[in-house]
Amino acid sequence: MSSRLRTLLLTSCVAVLGVVLAVLVWSTGNRPAEMALDTYLGHLSAGRVTTATVRDAANRVEGELEDGTRYTVPYPAEYADELTAQLAVAPNGVEVRVSSGGGFLGRISGWVGNLLPLLVVGGALVLIWAFAGTTTYPLRRLRSFRGGARPPKETYSDVAGVDEAIEELEDLQQYLADPRRFKEIGARAPRGVLLCGPSGTGKSLLARATAGEAGVPLFSMSGSDFVNLRAGESSLRIRDLFRDAHRDVPAIVFMDDLEVLGHRHAVDDSAIGREQDRALGQLLAEIDSLEPDSGIVVLAATNRPEVLDPSLLRPGRFHRRISLELPDLDGRRKILELHTRRVPTASEVDLDSVARHTAGFSGADLAAVVNEAALLSARAGEGLVRSTWFEEAVDRMLAGPEKSGRIPSAEERRITAVHESGHAVVITAMQGIDPVHKVSIVGRDRALGMTVAAPEDDRELRTRSELVDDLVALLAGRAAETVILGEPSSAAADDIHRATEIARGMVCDLGMSETLGPRRIGMSPKEGDVAAEGLVSDDLAARVDDEIGRLLAEASSKAVNVVMANRLTIERLAAELLDHETVRGATLEALLSGVVAQPPVPFGGGLDAGVSEPDVIAELGEREEAP
Repeated sequence: MSSRLRTLLLTSCVAVLGVVLAVLVWSTGNRPAEMALDTYLGHLSAGRVTTATVRDAANRVEGELEDGTRYTVPYPAEYADELTAQLAVAPNGVEVRVSSGGGFLGRISGWVGNLLPLLVVGGALVLIWAFAGTTTYPLRRLRSFRGGARPPKETYSDVAGVDEAIEELEDLQQYLADPRRFKEIGARAPRGVLLCGPSGTGKSLLARATAGEAGVPLFSMSGSDFVNLRAGESSLRIRDLFRDAHRDVPAIVFMDDLEVLGHRHAVDDSAIGREQDRALGQLLAEIDSLEPDSGIVVLAATNRPEVLDPSLLRPGRFHRRISLELPDLDGRRKILELHTRRVPTASEVDLDSVARHTAGFSGADLAAVVNEAALLSARAGEGLVRSTWFEEAVDRMLAGPEKSGRIPSAEERRITAVHESGHAVVITAMQGIDPVHKVSIVGRDRALGMTVAAPEDDRELRTRSELVDDLVALLAGRAAETVILGEPSSAAADDIHRATEIARGMVCDLGMSETLGPRRIGMSPKEGDVAAEGLVSDDLAARVDDEIGRLLAEASSKAVNVVMANRLTIERLAAELLDHETVRGATLEALLSGVVAQPPVPFGGGLDAGVSEPDVIAELGEREEAP
């Protein structure tokens, strides 16, 4: 006997015993005490009987005494009339009722009362076995499958920003809608299609829209449905999923978060590893068994295609790969139009402007922006969503809601104003960075202030000089604090983290180091440290660290030079922020009009270190000590 079966039997026995004991205690506590007839007549003559129900069909009288004791008294059938007469003339009065029940309905009631413990025990056993995964197929199927036999309501008109992916899926939609046309020409639709892309780009929505456009049901299952399952249950769920799809052909089977089920892993003899192998093997067997005219197409979605097992990607399985990237400017505009169809917006709202200020947002992010703007408008009691609410919604997505519970001190506001002014001025001075749209010192969930730069167009490629400009701009807030206030603060913690990641990527992934050359070193910075997996030698790891440090140090010195060249502009912008908290539009343009521009750094030449932070701090100290 397996340990699982022993555990199941032991649990069942304990449950049965518990239910039986509970029923016995209940029945014992609620059972009236049986009393002899002469004793009862004594209580009756003494006036201690308060209620009495004469059940003539059962020759019994039941009720309560004055102390609350419940009783039942049997009596001879020929004594019924005399007992009724004595109850009628009893002292202190007795509430008397005569019941003629006890026939067929009474017997039924008794049977139900006797069977109630068995019914409770049987129900408990069914629940235990159902949750243990050992019931018959219908119960197990209810727990393991998510989907339906009706086509989804979504169509391609409900999807925007993924035109190329829709074009790639049109042949699948046409095959499902009219398979005879493909069969006549000898074409076979692919068995599996893999949708790849970052989270929020619409992979699941596109799968539902494809099924809705073709008018076929969608049978879906997520990778989370295969976590912490018992042995054999993962394979069973996959078989159930495909069995239901075969009953409603043509149909689409959709596997979301495929990386959970099809993750490439090392040799693992644990129970989890064996169960994953069984589930993956069952999925591959189901895909391979699909005939060309089966009418079933398998769609899968993942945001980590690099970790999938190679057996999933070979021809005949998920060999067709459709990438869904973050939407460009035109795609963001279409997505915003799609989500604002049911939202009353003011005529002043410029969706083109909202699209420009949401670079890097996914479709889900843009949907959240529209919803957040509508919520803010409703909270303010307005009937239309104005551009102010869209701007606030974008800011909330970038940095969280405004802080209202804590008011910063005057010194904190001054540090934040100088820090954000340094960012704005240096971004304007560096020619490879997007123009500044807004500067604010309003505290939000994850920041004390923010500087928003609106890109003029979408760019997928960044040159070395542009990345260097990004480093300088990120370290500009710290440089402004050093030059104007004499020392940096903790406000630059997130800036330093982001700058370090950019510098690490330049050295390790992009080959932009003059000393190490064009080579990829170690792992991606998002996956781990260069020396974490032993992929590089200790000497090379030390050289990588030195090169990252050099880039950051030179970028910091460059930021100090730009800040010193534009110190007056930074101080003016900081003063304006202290007065109005947020500066934008024409006021911001006027303040930044006098910024001294900086030329880009040519490739092959190091950054002009110029004046370093220690030099600036020492010079400021000498000025303060001078008489």
